[in-house]
Amino acid sequence: MQVAAGQAPVQQPCDVRDRGAAQAMVERAMALMGGINILVNNAGVYHAARFIDIEPQDFGRVLQVNVCGAFPVLQAVLRTMHRVGRGGAVNVAATAGKRAR
Repeated sequence: MQVAAGQAPVQQPCDVRDRGAAQAMVERAMALMGGINILVNNAGVYHAARFIDIEPQDFGRVLQVNVCGAFPVLQAVLRTMHRVGRGGAVNVAATAGKRAR
């Protein structure tokens, strides 16, 4: 379903580490829009510290959100896209891509 001119796209905050929350987010988008044509999987957290100073639980949270978090959202959305035979997804891997060094 295309967004009508002047209609804002659906944005829904979600703890991507929670499979149930991811599924609920997809179901809400489906109910509001009637379908999902594209997913931009852009969840990420950053712990501002020198690597040697990061605590294991903080590093674990970064991995859970940035790496593992994409899976339940992508899987839930792709199931709906597969049923209708169309759609696409973009997975953003890191905020580091925002600027070259």
